[in-house]
Amino acid sequence: MIESVLVIWNLLWGGVVDFLHTPFALVQYRRASSAPIVGGALIGLFFLRILFSVWLEKKNARGYSGQQIPGAYRRGIFAKISYATPKVMIALGVCFLLMGFANPYLVDDNEFVREIESQIRIDLVDVSTSMWESFPGSEKSKAQVAREAHLEFLEMRKEKSDMVSFWLFSSNAYMEVDFTTDYNQYFLQVYGAPYILYSGRNPSLNVPLEKVAFVGGEGGTDLQTALESIIKQYDNDPRIQNVANEGVHDIQKALLITTDAEVNTQPKKELEQLRERNIVPIILFINDNVDGVDQSGMVVSPRLPNLVLNIEAFGGKYFDVSGEDSLRQAYEEIDKMGKMGFRINSRVSQIYIYQRFVVVGFLIICSGLIIGVVIEPLLGIYP
Repeated sequence: MIESVLVIWNLLWGGVVDFLHTPFALVQYRRASSAPIVGGALIGLFFLRILFSVWLEKKNARGYSGQQIPGAYRRGIFAKISYATPKVMIALGVCFLLMGFANPYLVDDNEFVREIESQIRIDLVDVSTSMWESFPGSEKSKAQVAREAHLEFLEMRKEKSDMVSFWLFSSNAYMEVDFTTDYNQYFLQVYGAPYILYSGRNPSLNVPLEKVAFVGGEGGTDLQTALESIIKQYDNDPRIQNVANEGVHDIQKALLITTDAEVNTQPKKELEQLRERNIVPIILFINDNVDGVDQSGMVVSPRLPNLVLNIEAFGGKYFDVSGEDSLRQAYEEIDKMGKMGFRINSRVSQIYIYQRFVVVGFLIICSGLIIGVVIEPLLGIYP
């Protein structure tokens, strides 16, 4: 019972958070003309209700005593505002529901051709169960620290027109976004992606349940399989191969891996294949190791994972996400890489967000009803 309530609460709260982060300047409405019609119908029903109340009113009764009531015994402005608040909240909630009915979306359909110079990058994010552990010195999980670092990195490269692809990996690899240069769509996909892929039933509450995707067979950290899938994607993408065939195959490409490096196997073969394709692996290392003290009282730093230790042997680099300049260093490292010219046929899909407005409207209406129920016993029945 408690678990079900927590799931519902997390879903509702997730909707509120998404609503607060919505770029409203980009919002358009699919059924903008229908919402006023429904709103007008609701207003019409409201006035019909008032007419019926007046018509059915008892003719031999009145709602006042017939005597002049001194001002000292009248309810003040606070009581009037208190009685009006639930009505205003319910009306506001209905407005949000009407906005949801208008089917809002963030990006419009359009298709166009453009030529750009862009750096190629693949973002690969670890969503295994080890990432739900707490990050040292913080109440956040490693997964949340990783996602916040990734989003901050995307903000830094907002104006760079990177051609970028987004992958998640646990026991298997999942391509969330194919190569694109549309920053807004890409950012939203990364923001909305799960923190953890999990096949069990009782995930750690250190990660919000709306950020956990329940997928059978997941929970491990198979980087080897993920790199195999990425190499296939690179080899089979016609836009990249067309450029590569024009004699610029030696231009460096970036593979940004956000992970705690607790991998099942060391992907040496795959890292070598990346080097052959001039793809540079850059690890944003979610370092949850803390310094210890040996028997003599000396501070001892824990040994880094093999993946991190060996990455430079394959032409890669790593940056500790807990370091103040790690994101800037990763940014500058990618900036050193060459650019490729692309002719892009762009088609941007619509991202519907009606559920955000519905959740907010529902919560406002519920809050208004609760306030109304509380006010009546405290202040009496109006007037």
